[in-house]
Amino acid sequence: MKINARRPYVKLLGVSIVASTSFYLANFRKNFVIYYATKLQNLTVRPYLCLKAGFAPAINMRTSSTFSNKELSVTTNLNPYYITGFTDAEGCFSILCTRNKKMKMGWRLQVSFQIHLHQKDRELLEKIRVALGGVGEIYDSGSKGSVFVVYSPLDLASTIIPHFEEYPLITQKRADFELFKQVVHIMNNKEHLTPEGFKRVLSIKASMRNGLTEILVETFPNTIPVANPIVETPISLDPNWIVGFTDGEGCFLVHVQNIPSSKLGKTVKLQFKITQDERDKEILNLILLSLNCGKLRTDGSCKLATVTRFADIINIIIPFFQKYPLQGVKRLDLADFIKVAELIKAKNHLTSVGLNQILIIKSGMNKGRDNASHSDE
Repeated sequence: MKINARRPYVKLLGVSIVASTSFYLANFRKNFVIYYATKLQNLTVRPYLCLKAGFAPAINMRTSSTFSNKELSVTTNLNPYYITGFTDAEGCFSILCTRNKKMKMGWRLQVSFQIHLHQKDRELLEKIRVALGGVGEIYDSGSKGSVFVVYSPLDLASTIIPHFEEYPLITQKRADFELFKQVVHIMNNKEHLTPEGFKRVLSIKASMRNGLTEILVETFPNTIPVANPIVETPISLDPNWIVGFTDGEGCFLVHVQNIPSSKLGKTVKLQFKITQDERDKEILNLILLSLNCGKLRTDGSCKLATVTRFADIINIIIPFFQKYPLQGVKRLDLADFIKVAELIKAKNHLTSVGLNQILIIKSGMNKGRDNASHSDE
C-alpha cells in the first residue's frame, strides 16, 4: 500500500509529479515553486525527483540581522500542523497485547496514542490535549516524565485519527499510523473478539516498527505480517510542521573550541541541528531545502540536518523561529542561543568579558539548564 502525503499526474520539464485532485501552478519562476490548494490532502512527488529538481519551496527569511528575545512568544492555540510535526518527532501509536484469561481470546488488546516528555514540558502536553479536543489524560511518568495518553478506541476514531488524516504525518511514522488506524477500526467493530479478527490484528502489529513481542512470536509462530505502507516524501513542508518537529528533535548549540592561534585561545560557533534515523533522511533534506540553508551530514547510523554558517543563523534560522515560535521549553534554549548570537555579532566574543558571558550562557543551556533558576521572559 502506498501512502501519499498530497496526489494528479503532471509531466513538467521532464519531471513526473503525482497528485489527487486539482492543484495550481503559479509564479513558476526562478525557484520552481509549486503552489497548491491548501485543502489538497494527497500531493506528493517521488522524493528523488522532488529533491533533485528543487521543487521544495524555500522559506525566504533573509532579513536585516536585527533580532530580539521579546519576539519569542508562545501561543494559546496550537497550529494543527505544529501538532503533527511534534507527533512526527515525539508521538507513538501503540498496540499492546497481553495475556488475560478473562478475555474471550485469552489475550487483552489495548490501543493508545502517546506523547512522552520531560515533566517541565507538561504545559505543552496540556495544550496539545486541548487542541485535540480534550480527549485522553496526562499522567506522571517516572520521577521526571509526563505522558499524554489516549486509550479509548472511540476517542481515537473520533478525534485523533481524523486530525492526522486532515494534517498528515510525513515521516515513516505515517506507516505505523495507517496500520494503527486499521486496528482501531477492527476494535470498534468488535472484530478483535473473533479468531479471524484477532489474527488480523497480530498480522498488522507484526508490520509496525516494534513488531511482535517474543511471547507473541512463540505463541503465534505462523503470523504473516501485512504489507507495510510506503510513505512518500511530500512536495513541501508547512512552517508550523517544521517548528513542531524542531520542538521535538531540534537542538540549538553553542560550541566553544580551543584554538591556540587565536587571541583568547578559543573560538565560538553556533549550530542548529535536527537528528533523525537514516530512514527519514529525505525529510531532513526537505527541511534544509525549505529553509534554504544548511547541510545534511552523517553521524554513525543517524543523519543530521545542520546549519553552522553564522550568516544563515542570524538571517534565516533566528528570524524563522521568531516568526513561527517554539512552544516547549526548548524556546528557552533558543533565547540563550540568540543572546550568544548577539554577542558574536557585536564581536564581544573576541573579548575576555564577552567570552565569559558566553560560557555562562552555554552552561545553562540544553542538559545544563536548571529549570528552577531560569524564567521564560
